[in-house]
Amino acid sequence: MKFSLNLLNNYVDLSDLTHEEIASLLTNAGIEVESITPLAIGSNLVVGEILSKEQHPDAKTLSVLQVDLGPKYGSEQIVCGAPNCAVGQKVIVARVGAKLANDLLIGAANLRGVTSNGMVCSLSELGVNPEFLTKTQLEGIEVLSDEAIVGDEDVLNYLRLDDAILHLDLLANRPDASAAIPLALELQGLLGRKKDIVLPTVKETFKTNASVEIKTDLCPQFAIMEVSGIKNGESPLWLKNYLMASGIRSINKVVDIGNFVMILTGQPLHLYDASKVPSPKFVIKDDVIDPKFLALDEHKYDVKAGDISITSNNEIMCLGGIMGAFNSEVQLDTTRIYIESAVFDQATIRRSALRLGLMSDSSQRFAKGVNPHQATEVINLAAALLKQLCEADEFSNIVNVDNVDHTPQVIEATYDYINRRLGTSFSNEQINNALEAVNIKVTQLDEVNFKATIPPYRLDFSGPADLSEEVIRILGFESINIADLPYGAITLGKRSEKAQKEKLIRNHLLAQGLHEALTYSLTEKENQSKFAYLNKGEPYTIINPLTPLREQMRLNSLYGLIESARYNYARQLSDFGLFEISDVYKKDGEIQKQLAVILVGQIDEHGKLKQSEASFYHVKGLFESIRELFNLAASRFKLTTFSQSENELHPYRSGEIYANNRLIGVLGELHPTAKNELDFAKTPVSVLTLNLTELLKMKTSTIKASDIAKYPFVKRDLAIVVKKEVESGAIIHTIRRSAQKIVHAVDIFDVYEGEHVASDEKSLAFSLTFGDYEKTLTDHEINVAMENIMNELNTRYGARRRS
Repeated sequence: MKFSLNLLNNYVDLSDLTHEEIASLLTNAGIEVESITPLAIGSNLVVGEILSKEQHPDAKTLSVLQVDLGPKYGSEQIVCGAPNCAVGQKVIVARVGAKLANDLLIGAANLRGVTSNGMVCSLSELGVNPEFLTKTQLEGIEVLSDEAIVGDEDVLNYLRLDDAILHLDLLANRPDASAAIPLALELQGLLGRKKDIVLPTVKETFKTNASVEIKTDLCPQFAIMEVSGIKNGESPLWLKNYLMASGIRSINKVVDIGNFVMILTGQPLHLYDASKVPSPKFVIKDDVIDPKFLALDEHKYDVKAGDISITSNNEIMCLGGIMGAFNSEVQLDTTRIYIESAVFDQATIRRSALRLGLMSDSSQRFAKGVNPHQATEVINLAAALLKQLCEADEFSNIVNVDNVDHTPQVIEATYDYINRRLGTSFSNEQINNALEAVNIKVTQLDEVNFKATIPPYRLDFSGPADLSEEVIRILGFESINIADLPYGAITLGKRSEKAQKEKLIRNHLLAQGLHEALTYSLTEKENQSKFAYLNKGEPYTIINPLTPLREQMRLNSLYGLIESARYNYARQLSDFGLFEISDVYKKDGEIQKQLAVILVGQIDEHGKLKQSEASFYHVKGLFESIRELFNLAASRFKLTTFSQSENELHPYRSGEIYANNRLIGVLGELHPTAKNELDFAKTPVSVLTLNLTELLKMKTSTIKASDIAKYPFVKRDLAIVVKKEVESGAIIHTIRRSAQKIVHAVDIFDVYEGEHVASDEKSLAFSLTFGDYEKTLTDHEINVAMENIMNELNTRYGARRRS
């Protein structure tokens, strides 16, 4: 938030304070000052008049000027390159030795053989923000009015640019400090410099035929006044510069008055050209649908049910709290207007503004909260300024439909509570004075109790705790007695066992060359069903989402990581891997910790010398490596065919991971259809998602050392034929169980379908390793084991040996 220090000085005397002192005062009181910057910069300036202009003998774009600097300095020769300089103009001259914006130092110069003693300046060279200058002002010198006095050295004062901009970084709970008058009242209290602030009013001269009807609970108050006899035009310099200091461009007198009142009071106003309003009956609704609403910025917006619309004769005149309609715009020929002051629902304004991309000064103030108790005062202030600047002479009564409770807020507390909460020993009088300083009226009930009446513009009070915070803000944090503060023993911090395991996984994946990502935990409703495998249920929905794209807490993390990979892939990052460890949520369920992994493109095996495409086996290998990190036996997991979605993962290159009969993971390659929809085209993409909450719950066994085998191992091959739907993992599991005492390893080395095998069957070949740590196995023992294995396979799967 930005303010003119000169504007604040009208309401509280700051003339004897340096910028640093003002910044320190406000920051220590909880209103952080980011910076204080001059509105314009320039020393050794003087108003001059161009006496003559000649073409530079050696440069077509340069002119040689004789400039009268007044009786004190006489005339000087200055070379100027501005295209708009002319004889008789009064201009800003920076004399030799002047210092301008960006540390530009002006000295005598020789420009292609012609001496130049100074510089004729533009406003941008004085540091005025170019955003507030016209094209002519940016391309040439600043031409002053005929009223400027030649030789006047207080140029910045003449231009009303001898001001500084106060930049505040306001907390969300202090919307009052975004207005100049409440901020000035704050400074009055901090400095002990009370000064009455009386806002001007106007006398009612006629009864308006305007009326107001509110058909929504989202607008508790709506007030209007009709004003006529207006002579619109360009705003005076003082008003332009006050607006510029606050970051607002000048439009015309009427519009600028509306913005100036908003700067002073924090209350956004809307001004309608009364001659363009179809009917004097204003109806406020929240059920209007207009996909082509033409706003003041000449863009069309899609107004939906739920947006607050101010209508006349069923035509939108203003999108409440956000922006007016183009068809009721105030222009230079406007002579009669309606002034609107209203209160709108904060959350609705925020949602509508974000959805439409219209975060105006008005919508931002309504979204943060405005004082709902000042409609009459702000309308009268605007009317008084219209009378002063636009010669308005007819003012109607104020039509005000008001459902706001204007009962002052009263908080009861005890002096002991204040001191105990703060760790202080302030007297009753000190507490009373501190609160009174910031316009909180204190009524002392007795030596123990008091009640405080909160000023209407302070929306941040809810209880006695806020009173204690106000006291310490005013009296200073140095008043706290440190000896009275609570203390605790120092403990040695360390990660919990769960956090240690998560860190181990994180370091392991980083060592594999993957990059850790952090994606949004909020998502849009439509994305909840995408790549949603592990956490199913009802998601948490945000009551007041900043945007529809972030309206629900995500149930699963994989899709967000895929979107992140998609974003990076679209920006020419072709071969990479990402992972994320994050919490996901659902109603009526515990928080679930999930791991999501995505591999895109080629995987380096020996740098770029040898690469392979990211595949099912790469993500399966990552899962196996994580399992081995915690010494979890492979037999405790079951890998089955993926069955949850038709077009997300490849039907033959994906799988589901079960532990204790519960789904804890899904892995595989993206389906070709999904790759096309996600813009990965033909690039290989593989993903893995794990329920770490369940995985890390599994008990891990201690790694045990064993003697090197003294007796030889024997290898046998087994080739069988089974139905195609039989999974090789299930067969391996059965082989291990059938001869678990002497089978040390089972590896599949061949899968065959085709000639000599039925169309609904497949041939699988396994390498079996047999051994016994106590003796050398005989052929008979191995043959018996092989026979037992074959019988078990036949019984379970109808397997037969391949001939």
